[in-house]
Parts: sequence; structure tokens; C-alpha cells
Amino acid sequence: MARMLRSSQQRIEALLGANAPRYLNDRGIIKTALRRLSGAAVIAGFVFAPLAANADRGLYSYQGGDYSYDYISSYKIQIHDGENDGHGVRAEYLMLSGGESRHLYNYDGINTNKYDSLSGPLRAHRAIEILSGRPDAYGDWKYPS
Repeated sequence: MARMLRSSQQRIEALLGANAPRYLNDRGIIKTALRRLSGAAVIAGFVFAPLAANADRGLYSYQGGDYSYDYISSYKIQIHDGENDGHGVRAEYLMLSGGESRHLYNYDGINTNKYDSLSGPLRAHRAIEILSGRPDAYGDWKYPS
């Protein structure tokens, strides 16, 4: 074990050059440099993790158990009815190229999906539960592009 620590210490000293005594304590373990590297790694993880998580995935807009979902790589939108409440659902969406809002309806009941192929990328979409005799329930707008 001592032999391994010495070889590790020698490698560290070779990497750090003349500044080695400043970064090493009396046992040969890195202090300041290790703290700086671990801090930088933590910061990088917080900064880049959200970017990697959404790199090529679509976004969900939920309204209760119902949701709309965009398929980024294939220009499709989906509306899913996830509630056994007898209400229909619709996806409201806007195309990136502009224009009016469009809708995709699903009246087929619980755990059913409807899909629509699109001519290009979406600018935004949201799920809406259709409630007869009262205002519809809206999910949040999602902006995939």
C-alpha cells in the first residue's frame, strides 16, 4: 500500500511540477487541487444535466392524468386520455412556422391515444380536458423548440 501511495504521490508531483508542495500535505494527498476539481465537477453536473436530459426528447403537458406529448425527431404530436371520467381531451398546438392554433381530439375513453403527423416542428403544445357545461381544464404550455 505504501508503495502505491508513493508512486501516486510521485505521479502527482510530476504533474504539478514546481507547485507540488503547495498542493500536497505531509501525507502526499492532494488538498486544494482535489477540492477545486470536485467543486468544478459538481457545478458542471448542475449546469449540463438539464441540457442532456432534454436533448432529443419530447415534452409532456399534463392536465391531471391526461397529457399531450411531442415527438421531436418525427414531427408528431400525441394526446392521451388517462382518466376514467367520461371527458374527452384535446391537444392544442402551434407550429414553429406560425399560424393559428390547431387541435387534436380524443374521445375514445381511458388509456387511449390519438396521433397527428405534422409538417414541421412545433412551437408549443398543451393538453386540455373537455368539460361539458363548464370551462375546460388546461395544462401548461410546453415549448419544445
